[in-house]
Amino acid sequence: MVFVVKTVKPTLVNTGGKPNDVRLKLKDGSEQNAINFFTSRYKTDVTLTDAPDGMYTWIISKEGTLFAAQPISNQELGTLHVNLAMFNDINREDVIAAGELRKEGPNVTFNLQSGSFMGQVYSKGSKNGDNAGGRAALEFPKKLAEEKFRSIGLNPIFNEAPMINAAPILTRSENYKALQKFFEPNSSYGISPPKKKQRVLKNGGGGGGGGGKVLEFGGGSRRTRRRRQTRRRHR
Repeated sequence: MVFVVKTVKPTLVNTGGKPNDVRLKLKDGSEQNAINFFTSRYKTDVTLTDAPDGMYTWIISKEGTLFAAQPISNQELGTLHVNLAMFNDINREDVIAAGELRKEGPNVTFNLQSGSFMGQVYSKGSKNGDNAGGRAALEFPKKLAEEKFRSIGLNPIFNEAPMINAAPILTRSENYKALQKFFEPNSSYGISPPKKKQRVLKNGGGGGGGGGKVLEFGGGSRRTRRRRQTRRRHR
């Protein structure tokens, strides 16, 4: 399976002004069509210069080629860094810089936040256990990215903070309709926290008639529950 689906992140579909959570999985036999759909939206080198403003994921290969993609779902379907590399026949070890960017006209605010390709750089420390090694190692991909952005007419501004995860993406209706061609909602992905259990007791009403009402309550200590139960019996 070439699509890595972040099941912990719902795709937010903005319907009638209110976002709804939808979790998607790839339909059988639709893999290649989905790949074609996403790759047709990728921006390569100078095509990013005139691309619409917004958030993008991006990578730079060791040949110096820039690939960028604007996520259209919170799960970043087809626009993960690993997808940018895989769908462009780039090996993992040949990605020299990767991160997120926010394009605003000729300005691009970018970071190196890519767990797939930059994670090992961030975690790389000196033998003394500090982070100096990782910080120093970031200077090389940062410099390469700045040079690349300038070469295609963009003004780079480095900001280490995450961007895409901090700005939830609302899938526009036309994008969701396109995703529906290749993905289907999968309720099994929608794992909700367990609800509090309710204790259900049947009260016979004190007389032999049966047919007592159902008392529902929960929470509190055992002593508190006993007091609550006693009060109800003597009403």
